[in-house]
Amino acid sequence: MLRFLSSFALVWIILLMVAQATSPYVMAASSRWSMVVTLLGLPVLGALTGGAVVTRLRCPRALHPCVDATPHLVLSGLAAGLASAALTGGVVLVTSDGVGQLLAVAGGSAVAAGGAAWLLPRVRPGACVHCGYELVDLARCPECGRLSVDVERSSI
Repeated sequence: MLRFLSSFALVWIILLMVAQATSPYVMAASSRWSMVVTLLGLPVLGALTGGAVVTRLRCPRALHPCVDATPHLVLSGLAAGLASAALTGGVVLVTSDGVGQLLAVAGGSAVAAGGAAWLLPRVRPGACVHCGYELVDLARCPECGRLSVDVERSSI
């Protein structure tokens, strides 16, 4: 989940840097920190919440602690970050209320991260956690070579 959130946050860090670079005036320290919270803290918190809910409901195989799916998680996190930025950008432009904008940023991030996590393949009972191959009374997974004892113990 850390790789997913890190790549998700990378998109929002870039947006924060662009927002500070294109600001027409020198911002006070208090408004700079509010921008950091709005453009980094809320999206990451929303993504953490959305990802955690989907993980509890569906248990994606790439988010399983025994599986190393770094490229898959990084690409999914970047896609979720871009989707949340696009989703919340449209809502923030339409909404003039400050609280509504904050809710749009957090909610859009939760929806985008949850959607990206939902699209990841899930862990199925009786299947190998690493590759998804159906295991029926096998001592070793024929696809990836992992012992079925390790797979059964680590499956959810």
